[in-house]
Amino acid sequence: MLVASLSCLPGCCSLSRFFCGPDRSAWVPQSFDTPQRTAQTLFEALRRDDPEVLYLCLDQSYRQRLGITDSMTMRLAWDRFRERNAGLHVAGYTEVPEPTRLDADHATVAVDVVGRPVAIDFVRRSYAEVRYRRPNGTVGDDGRQLRSFAERAQVAPLEDATDDQSRLMVAPFVFHHDGLDAVPLDAIEHVALTRRWLVVDIRGDQAPAGP
Repeated sequence: MLVASLSCLPGCCSLSRFFCGPDRSAWVPQSFDTPQRTAQTLFEALRRDDPEVLYLCLDQSYRQRLGITDSMTMRLAWDRFRERNAGLHVAGYTEVPEPTRLDADHATVAVDVVGRPVAIDFVRRSYAEVRYRRPNGTVGDDGRQLRSFAERAQVAPLEDATDDQSRLMVAPFVFHHDGLDAVPLDAIEHVALTRRWLVVDIRGDQAPAGP
């Protein structure tokens, strides 16, 4: 099951946390910008007993290997795992070091949990996203995974630039708005080419995995 090698940390503080249940202090902001930040979000989700956030941390390939098809099956898997691993939330206090970059799209973060090395492998995914607000106030979105940014953008130098400058050219966004004839510009709330680092494996060793 998911993160089966993670357990409580040593020390008296960890022991007290073991009996206190999920932490209720300020939330660490969710972020998937770097392997380290995704690991922090992952551990915060473990600490908070929040399977929905944990679901967001996992790459689709890893979800499939775990038999997780949506956020509901994530919760069912989480509940079973919690039953067999009391005190798992304590793993959220693990400090996350700088990652080892294997290449542009793969990295590993090695952490120490109860004196045992655990490696978390990450993959970088690219996405195109559009989010808009409907006339009734609800939010619609259309996002899709890309093979790479090269599908939608390119960078070119400026020939007459007086200093080091380049031009980033992004292709027009085409998005679905089911049930609406049109979406006015004022209704657009978010447009992005973005990348996220997602967990693709968790291993009970520190040896970097290949891409």
